[in-house]
Amino acid sequence: GLCEARRRHLSCAKKLVDQDKVFLIMNPGSAGGSPASLPYIVQRGVPSGSALGFNPEEFTSPLVFPMTASGLTQGHLGARFVARDLKVKKAGMVVLGNVEAATIAAKGFREAATREGMSVTEVTINFQDADCSAQMVQLQSRQPESVFLATDASTAIKCFTAANNLGYKPPKQFVSPIPQYIDLVPQYGGQ
Repeated sequence: GLCEARRRHLSCAKKLVDQDKVFLIMNPGSAGGSPASLPYIVQRGVPSGSALGFNPEEFTSPLVFPMTASGLTQGHLGARFVARDLKVKKAGMVVLGNVEAATIAAKGFREAATREGMSVTEVTINFQDADCSAQMVQLQSRQPESVFLATDASTAIKCFTAANNLGYKPPKQFVSPIPQYIDLVPQYGGQ
């Protein structure tokens, strides 16, 4: 579960800082950027870099160097792209509801969608859900032109699989800020 993952990240950070005596922690979003370990790392004076930028605390310390925009900004940029470049008036969004990073990206998408005059229909999935079939059926019936995935990579793959099994492809593609499955976006819903 989420709690156990946080404990592992903190354990990993403690080992790196206290036992291995590292002078810098660089990561693709794991121990150094996790909400449980980042305060510990910063308190010990160890600089940290994170590739994801989804932990808001990454943007508050001079010792932390996020290598991407914040989750909020990623949501804003996603909505701007969908509204301006894809010319979408009605978007769908899948939100990984029990993961803070995803809800922050979703908040950014909602805010920018409102500014762009785009309506958003949302469905929620939880990290532990086995699949995304019910959510894809709901979106398919609501007929958004494009679907933004405010999820992690594994949940997005569940959604792509469900959409593929249903033969569902939003007319103007799936969009997401998560780089781990960027090659799957055109295959399952890109243009």
